[in-house]
Amino acid sequence: MTILPWILFAAAVVWFFASQRLNHRKRNQLENYTVLLLLDDELRTHHQKALHDWLRDREASNALELSLASHRVIDNMAEQLAVGDKTDPATSSAMGAHAALWVVKQRLAGNTNSPESTNC
Repeated sequence: MTILPWILFAAAVVWFFASQRLNHRKRNQLENYTVLLLLDDELRTHHQKALHDWLRDREASNALELSLASHRVIDNMAEQLAVGDKTDPATSSAMGAHAALWVVKQRLAGNTNSPESTNC
């Protein structure tokens, strides 16, 4: 009977670290998604239209229900963008956010070097 507390403790530790890893991944996805939305007008317009279409078609009985459902939709949009094209890891939102920040920084600095010739 003395092994049960250790098993429960080990399960709690595993659960804690797994939940922290999930939260960290979600936060990174949402941060990269935000960077891309702020820097890419075409992407922002596309995702804004998709959200408007979803809102128009969504049935909700109150604002809280609609808000919770929209958070799931936005999480899914960020996750899909984070994955990008599964055959090309360079299309993930993490790489895209880093590249977009660098390109805008170079443009604001007046640097005429192409993004392809600079190291990120």
